[in-house]
Amino acid sequence: MTSLTELATKILAISKQLEPYRNSESADSATDSAKWLQTLPDDVDQGRLGLLDTLHELKTQIEGPVTALSDLIRKHTDVASLHSLYGLRLPQHVPASGSVSYATVAQKCAVEERVLRRLFRYAMTNGMFTEPEPGFVAHTSLSRLLLEDPGAFDALGMTIEDLAPASLQLLKALQKYPASSEPNETGFNIANNTNLPIYEYIAQDPERARRFGAGMMYFSHGDEFDLRHLITAFPWDQHDREEVLLVDVGGGHGTVATKIASATSKMRFIVQDMEKTVAMGKSLLPQELSSRIEFMAHDFLQEQTVKHADFYFFRWIMHNWSDKYCVKILQGLVPALKDGAKVLAFESVLGPPDTKPSNRAGSYLDMVMLCAFNGATRTEEGWKQLFAESHPNFVFDGVTKIPGSALKLIQSTWVEPKNSTV
Repeated sequence: MTSLTELATKILAISKQLEPYRNSESADSATDSAKWLQTLPDDVDQGRLGLLDTLHELKTQIEGPVTALSDLIRKHTDVASLHSLYGLRLPQHVPASGSVSYATVAQKCAVEERVLRRLFRYAMTNGMFTEPEPGFVAHTSLSRLLLEDPGAFDALGMTIEDLAPASLQLLKALQKYPASSEPNETGFNIANNTNLPIYEYIAQDPERARRFGAGMMYFSHGDEFDLRHLITAFPWDQHDREEVLLVDVGGGHGTVATKIASATSKMRFIVQDMEKTVAMGKSLLPQELSSRIEFMAHDFLQEQTVKHADFYFFRWIMHNWSDKYCVKILQGLVPALKDGAKVLAFESVLGPPDTKPSNRAGSYLDMVMLCAFNGATRTEEGWKQLFAESHPNFVFDGVTKIPGSALKLIQSTWVEPKNSTV
């Protein structure tokens, strides 16, 4: 076990590396105060993540397992606090600068002031809000983010009202649907008393669908999800010829195709998705790329209709689906594949199990997929098995890790067996 002094020394050393990059704390907004975190060089950012892990290790040692377990068990009150904060719109009732009286907020929320004070007091233990003087409440940078960034507030609502209830029904789903691979046999289905998969159910309520989309966008808008990482992960320039075709399967509005097309000059692209989605993507396509990017309606659970492309690309698609359906998606490509064609997936990939907070994001996503989709965040070995189960002609090329990126590039090549000679 590392000594407390060694941990403290390491924390000091990494803090000194970060300090020159840290901007002034007198930023005008919550988002401004965190901008320095988005511009760190990759090696410095890795040091920052290491600092978080070291701080966690220090905290674990000085609080002990009894206190740590008690804190973990009591996390349900965090959910209650956040749900009340969201439902009462507490961030919106506190001014961005200055303070407001509890009495004023209580009147606006139609909640008894004594109860409201208790809600604020608990939120303060999580770094949200502060009491600058008795009887008044003000924002911290954390709570102010929920006021200034509508996406952050939507992400909170989506998590609390769509995902959290699903998580509480996970056990019932596992007991009711043992070994299920179906997208409509999940904790979400039990929580909402529906036989529809999550996306179909939420689509019935336009406001709920808007919030869900905005929340998902918020969780994937950071620098670690920037598509520049995809450009550096693969030698696109070596394939930049007019005869080279990439099919972006489930490609939405063509964001990926537009990014790669902008980094090349000759490659061609076909973006496939549902009919309304590709119609919108076509209307948003920059005119200068219209001769190289096409849009096509296609259901990726059906057989691929574009034959003999060089690349079939999936960005953040497979994690929504169980192995059964991922195999179906990959097998749907088989009739279209030519020798040497590559299947590329840009996804979160789990590493070996460990206790580091810096590796928690992948496991968090995996639990969300289990609770609400029956999907999965896979390990490298899991991806290898997925391709092997789909067809023996898939040769797994491995996973490319990109510094600073939350996603990794998974590659497999279709290799047709050579005729043996006598």
